[in-house]
Amino acid sequence: MASQQFRRGDALLITYRKPREGPPSYLVYVPPASFICMTGQDVLKAVKWPKYTATGLALREWLQTIEENTQQEGEIDPAKMRSEGFGPDAPREPS
Repeated sequence: MASQQFRRGDALLITYRKPREGPPSYLVYVPPASFICMTGQDVLKAVKWPKYTATGLALREWLQTIEENTQQEGEIDPAKMRSEGFGPDAPREPS
């Protein structure tokens, strides 16, 4: 997997975080502020780094690599949930 951090000196630091519970997010630090962004598009809006610069291109490539290599959570299928339950300890309905 790609590096979990993108850094450009002291001007920009982005960390991709995937917590045990909850959605993955990006922690963005641009002195003197920090942001939590849920998607790569939100990161690009927060940092406002032009795509025609070397850093802008590298940032977009890094975001694309992160999004390609991380498994995106899909919608929960109610029919599948009824048949499988919530896990191995889920109570089974009598047949």
